[in-house]
Amino acid sequence: MAPRKQYNLDDFTRYGQTYFPDAFAIISDISAYKFDKKTYVNESQEPHQVEMLKVGFYHRRAGGPSVWAYTTGSAMYYFWGNRSEEVLSLVPEENRSRIYYDGQFGTMAGRQDTKGITPTRKLGQVIVETVVNFLYLLTGQLDFVFNTQNTDMLGNLKHASMNLKANLADDNKDTKYAVLAQSHGIGTRQATPEEQGERHERIARPSRRVAQREDDVEIVFPKRTLVDAYRADPGDRPYHRSKRTSLLEHVVKYESQIDTELEQAKQAYQHDVATLQAKLADQEQRRRSAKELTKNWRLKCGERASEAADWKRKYERLQEKFAKSKERNRRVKGKASIKKEEDD
Repeated sequence: MAPRKQYNLDDFTRYGQTYFPDAFAIISDISAYKFDKKTYVNESQEPHQVEMLKVGFYHRRAGGPSVWAYTTGSAMYYFWGNRSEEVLSLVPEENRSRIYYDGQFGTMAGRQDTKGITPTRKLGQVIVETVVNFLYLLTGQLDFVFNTQNTDMLGNLKHASMNLKANLADDNKDTKYAVLAQSHGIGTRQATPEEQGERHERIARPSRRVAQREDDVEIVFPKRTLVDAYRADPGDRPYHRSKRTSLLEHVVKYESQIDTELEQAKQAYQHDVATLQAKLADQEQRRRSAKELTKNWRLKCGERASEAADWKRKYERLQEKFAKSKERNRRVKGKASIKKEEDD
């Protein structure tokens, strides 16, 4: 079956219930895994709280800081931190070889007794990441996942499921032997460190029976060329911090940043208000000046109109005087002509 670019829960469920129903039921037991809400800080120094899945330890196989996995369906992230730390730190891509899977995931991943990313450890990492994606689908936190590594994710789930089933069978065999020995009065003793180490190695290493049954499962690991195409939103992407700080410090820093931004916004607003008030005052002054000029112009216009009326009245009086003088001259001329005629 050729790998697909995208899978949903139905794809894994149909495949598991068809080809390995018993083992699929074992790996689907959510009570065997530990989900918890954890906090990380993204590139913008903003805290985010999400559901993470505990998968192992960091730096050491046991007793080291816990490692938690978080997937967005298109990108897988690992975080580490102690119980007392409220904010987890991102495991850089180059340090993922320092992650040692534990419990169920240690059984799925197989041998982890070498340093660095060997083909065997790379295989285990891809198998575990497939299971993490499957569990996020199973719990309803994702609707689908992307096959960013172009691997047989269904085959990976089958490999992990069969490893768990074989390990469970070994555990049941040991339990039956202990019960049988106790029933026959055979005392039990504390296992030696060598026996405990052998037991741990047997649990971490897939059994030969599983390896023989899994000959038909081929897992391909090409170069990771598709990861960048399916990265999560950069705004929510976590970042690596060389020094871990408490959640309180990040919250205080975030609040301080918000207060600074609010103060800057307030100052900018006050500056804009002051600028607008200055413009309004200038416009009001111009309006008053224009009103005063208009008033003065109207007064001058009134004065000119009054002067014009006075000149008009003077002109009319002069016209009346001229008319009277003309009439008087006409009469004088008439009398003079009559007298002249009488003298002749």
